[in-house]
Amino acid sequence: AIHRQGLDELRSLLDQAEVWAGAAAPAPAEAQADDHVTVKALLSALNLDHELPQLPSDRVDRVLLHPVAGSIILAVLLFLLFQAVFSWAEAPKDAIESGMAWLGRQVGLGLPEGWFHSL
Repeated sequence: AIHRQGLDELRSLLDQAEVWAGAAAPAPAEAQADDHVTVKALLSALNLDHELPQLPSDRVDRVLLHPVAGSIILAVLLFLLFQAVFSWAEAPKDAIESGMAWLGRQVGLGLPEGWFHSL
């Protein structure tokens, strides 16, 4: 278009709305879910549903990806993680603090009096 070559062809294409009109909108999620149900029904009707692999992870996915049960399981796991970090860590934290205090006292006993001992 800089050298005006192809400008007439471009204008004629712009006049044809069907050429540059946007692509069709993608199918909504419900239609895709309906397609899966239809395929499973067809496979069952043809007695081919046993051909689909039934993996143990399919059962786990069915539970964990459920809108209600999956959300509850996630909330429980996050609560347990929070408890592990903040509540259950108290005992090891106290043990470390008392161990460091004991070590500081032991080292302090061996130091001579002076400015270094007061640290």
